[in-house]
Amino acid sequence: MCDQSGGRMKMPSRLNPDASSSRKMLELYSLLLFSGRKYTLTTLAERLQCSKTTIDRLISEIELFDQVERGKEGRERWYQINRLRKNKKVMIMCEQIQQLSLCKDFAATVLPSELKEDIESTVAQAAEFISDDCIKQLAMQPLGRSLARGSIDYTPFQGIIKILIQSISKKILCEVNYRSLSSPSPKIFLVAPMRLLTYNNAMYVENWRIKREADCNNLQSMVLSVQRIESVNPTLEKHSFKDMPGKDNENFGLIKSASEKVTLVFDKSVSNYVTERTWSSDQTFKFLPTGGVEMSLTANSLEEVVAWILSFGDKTEVVEPAHLRTMVRNRLLKSLEKYGFSSS
Repeated sequence: MCDQSGGRMKMPSRLNPDASSSRKMLELYSLLLFSGRKYTLTTLAERLQCSKTTIDRLISEIELFDQVERGKEGRERWYQINRLRKNKKVMIMCEQIQQLSLCKDFAATVLPSELKEDIESTVAQAAEFISDDCIKQLAMQPLGRSLARGSIDYTPFQGIIKILIQSISKKILCEVNYRSLSSPSPKIFLVAPMRLLTYNNAMYVENWRIKREADCNNLQSMVLSVQRIESVNPTLEKHSFKDMPGKDNENFGLIKSASEKVTLVFDKSVSNYVTERTWSSDQTFKFLPTGGVEMSLTANSLEEVVAWILSFGDKTEVVEPAHLRTMVRNRLLKSLEKYGFSSS
């Protein structure tokens, strides 16, 4: 470029002629990264002794490898790298992975081995998104475990469980070949699997059983033990059921027969154990002068209530109904006979 006299025009000198472009970018990045503060464009230009245009260009280059927040206050633009917010997001992700891992550990007693391995792989893949190795190790650290007596190994049934999961999600009707404890041979049921359920360290599937009749389909709620299912054959037919069997029934007991109100008295020695747990959605407690507690609840199955009552030994007594008292009494007498005591 030439001036009017024919000589070459001098370019304006740099505000800081000793600073290279890479040095300025490093200085700008360090300032934003380690301070965590907002800086206006004017302030940055003054700090680095360069033009606002240069600051804009350097910010664009920094954004190639890190996130720079931008904003405007009045007529001034500002820039910020909020490292604290980034670390907070990483820690939240760490907590989410820990929670997922904890759920996996607590459900370990009812999960087949392949499904447990799949979940562990999913947790590990999620942890790979955490760049900080220390936080990643923290996320993967075991936090819990589950202990169960009389648990069932569901590894031989993982194929059946996978088919049930797919049928539930895709709303597909299935023919289930099922062998119950009371039947010498398996029976085939047409069902709409709705959800898997764990109860007392065992896995069940809740279904709508479909009985085909001349002019309509008769629906019946059905709960099946997964370990007693011999095969599941998905059909080509889909269903549109939205409500699940027993969705609103949270009374005591898994097997739903005729519901009955039950009143029991528990000894002082087990009153805390009983009152700190939820046994039925409608349970009520009345604390007694002896230190014991009277409990009322609705039971779906008296057979399950009898087994539960007997587990407390002499620490509980049935108040009502009378026929439940008789059921418990007869069961105790049969037990005594096994130990040489006569019921006569």
